[in-house]
Amino acid sequence: KPRNHAVNVHGHGIGWYPRPSRNGAVTLKEGLPLNEVPAVYTGVHASSHDRNLNRLVEATETDLLFAHIRAAAPGAAVHEFNCHPFKVGRYMWMHNGGIANFGQIQRRLKSQLGDQAYLRIQGSTDTEVAFAVFLDQLPDAVTRQSPDMLARARVATIGTLERSTGAL
Repeated sequence: KPRNHAVNVHGHGIGWYPRPSRNGAVTLKEGLPLNEVPAVYTGVHASSHDRNLNRLVEATETDLLFAHIRAAAPGAAVHEFNCHPFKVGRYMWMHNGGIANFGQIQRRLKSQLGDQAYLRIQGSTDTEVAFAVFLDQLPDAVTRQSPDMLARARVATIGTLERSTGAL
């Protein structure tokens, strides 16, 4: 059954990396500069009717923005925990589409995760589990990784998902 419609009302989200402060670096409790930690806003209303989103974007300056309109799969929970993008440490993640046979493979995927990655999952989407698989490939979510390391983690994540779905 198709899930994309002219108007998708299963939630939305934006994520962005703030521009560096003009007054010097501001540090968050993770010890990261503010501009290296994504800010995220999500909601379960239609984005066109989200008054707070409209107010927020008027005052947001960034060089990198993620935006997502959610079209939930039939029977999927419509909840703020399931709205993209997701963030952990310095990393932000979202994707469109669905992981094949996710209902049948999610338990196996989650059982392969380390404790830190597993405990970060709050919702029930395939996207958040894929993010956990990605994070599990990294030494931690705070240290800046090289582009090569991030590319290897991405390839390993796709490989794990493909093997789990039987695509490989």
